[in-house]
Amino acid sequence: MKRNGLDFNDNKTILDIYSCANEVFGSGIAVPVENGHPCGWEWLDFKFIDDILVDKFESSDISNGCGNGEYEDLTLKEILLKTNGKFAFEVNTHTINWDKD
Repeated sequence: MKRNGLDFNDNKTILDIYSCANEVFGSGIAVPVENGHPCGWEWLDFKFIDDILVDKFESSDISNGCGNGEYEDLTLKEILLKTNGKFAFEVNTHTINWDKD
């Protein structure tokens, strides 16, 4: 699956996203969610993820344990494929339109 020139089936893309999130942003990414947080996104915290290509996210890794469960027991690659490559390093709910962006 490709979006904006990124191939989300490619492990290099997943590792690049993980690396950028850890080095530059808040050690995680935001992904859209329909029936979760009122602002329309969940925060995936990378703090306790050792191997981003293999480790699956637990409830405590998603929105400080307050996620709706949609992304539990999935790897980052599986989550990004599920969201059709939609993610953000930082979220400003006034500027992101998940349907358009």
